[in-house]
Amino acid sequence: MWIMDLKEEFNHSRDFVRSVDFTKSDEIINVFEATIRYLGGLLSAYELSKELVFLEKVQELGNALLPSFDSPTGLPYNAWNLT
Repeated sequence: MWIMDLKEEFNHSRDFVRSVDFTKSDEIINVFEATIRYLGGLLSAYELSKELVFLEKVQELGNALLPSFDSPTGLPYNAWNLT
């Protein structure tokens, strides 16, 4: 949206992201997908826009995902409950 100059839509999405709580989940998530899509997307949005809300949400989600990497093998678990 940012690259396509859809600023109004981007701002709407930014406001939605601000309301997301990445520390709670009613469902089990896929760690790989959350890392590449959510973390990657949030980091890209921050890099393009410099909006701090994206960086704050990266930290929130990263901290919620971090325990999934504490496995006996050292590889992250495939599925994880953020709560």
